[in-house]
Amino acid sequence: MEQTKKIVPTDIIFDYLYYIFCGWFLDHEDPPWDKSVTGEEWWKYEGVPPVDGKALDPYLERMASTAQLMDDLEVLRWGIDYYLCHPEIDLTDADFAYCENFGWEDAEVREVLKYIRRRLWPEVEVNCAEVQDVELVHIPVDEWWDQRVGGWKKRHEEVEEDVKRGNLWWVKKLDPE
Repeated sequence: MEQTKKIVPTDIIFDYLYYIFCGWFLDHEDPPWDKSVTGEEWWKYEGVPPVDGKALDPYLERMASTAQLMDDLEVLRWGIDYYLCHPEIDLTDADFAYCENFGWEDAEVREVLKYIRRRLWPEVEVNCAEVQDVELVHIPVDEWWDQRVGGWKKRHEEVEEDVKRGNLWWVKKLDPE
């Protein structure tokens, strides 16, 4: 029996991860390293610095809520798992995790992706066999949403109606660690 490919648009993954990798620097000068471990001079830390989850969680909640709203949570998980299972892919790509003020190292990106993965899907292990069926493709974000949910405008109208009824089904709150 032939396996069905799981299509993962790189544009969608980049768009969601922008909340984390670049959104962080809209409010902060330093990366989200756990200063209780790395110290104030985090750049002298040997190895890959651990992520400060409490600081990063609001960015994760925003990203996850948007992905939930647009029915992209599973696609986001497949994309993150794909990158975690393919260490040969250089995650320092300018489209992936480079912002004006800070360029992330590949190992740092992977550390943040591991943290995202643990927080958003703690019950599902990273499964490298599952991502063998993933195919990364270039599909513009608007085109993807038009295919999946009838476009951003339609979803926005649905959300406005839900908000009027007090239904905030797309808001994903993380459990405190």
